[in-house]
Amino acid sequence: MVTLLTWVLLTTSPATCRQLYQDLRYREAITACREALPRATPAELPELYRLLGLSFAAVNDHPAARQAFTSLLTLDPAAALSGEYAPRIRADFDAARTAGAGASVKLSATPTSPLQPGVPLELNVQVDDGPAAPVAEVHVHSGTQDAVVPRGPSMQASLAAVDQVGPRPLELFATDALGGRIGAWSTSFEIVAAPGRGALRSWALWGALAVGFGGAGTVFGVLSRTSGSAAVSAPFADDRLRLQQQANGFAITADAGFALAGALAITAVVLLVTK
Repeated sequence: MVTLLTWVLLTTSPATCRQLYQDLRYREAITACREALPRATPAELPELYRLLGLSFAAVNDHPAARQAFTSLLTLDPAAALSGEYAPRIRADFDAARTAGAGASVKLSATPTSPLQPGVPLELNVQVDDGPAAPVAEVHVHSGTQDAVVPRGPSMQASLAAVDQVGPRPLELFATDALGGRIGAWSTSFEIVAAPGRGALRSWALWGALAVGFGGAGTVFGVLSRTSGSAAVSAPFADDRLRLQQQANGFAITADAGFALAGALAITAVVLLVTK
């Protein structure tokens, strides 16, 4: 035989919660309302929180009643209790409003990691929910990935990397300590390819330049030796002087080429190691 509690859990809905409250079965109403919260639509949530608050107050669980009324006022700042309720019931509602309940929940998230393929998405999550602070945790959803971030001074979320470039949708929703959604926010981040290194950051370019200047140094070195040999065997003094000066010029140019080749080779090696 199915027990009453099992029946309640299997048929929990706002209507079940309302009927149990109207039948003065407050503890069963609390169970039914709490079970219905996670599946309730935004339009159903205010009534569930009102019934929860009234049921908690009826069984003298005043902290929980104020918590439920705080979430009610977060969703519906204009909510009110009529004078037909006993003062001890309205006291919890009034206490929630006095504590600052009624501010809407504002959520946001800021990426702290590069928005690039293959890089995990690290987020700094922000919550602004007024002085009553009803948010207990923030759920982060992107595609098939989820993360839960408890309320705290520093709220960080981490989602696995994606390989594709393009928009990456992100949805945040806030829940209170009773498990109901009391705020939501969505956005999209653009995942872009990592910037290229650029020609001047290419080790192959600097390596090719090093080879070129090294080759030029070798050519001018050969020319220097050839001119020097010709100067030694020249029959006239003017020819010897001219050829020796030419050899010296070729030698200086060769030395400069080898020096530049060495510097460019070092640059190419550094870029290759650090790429």
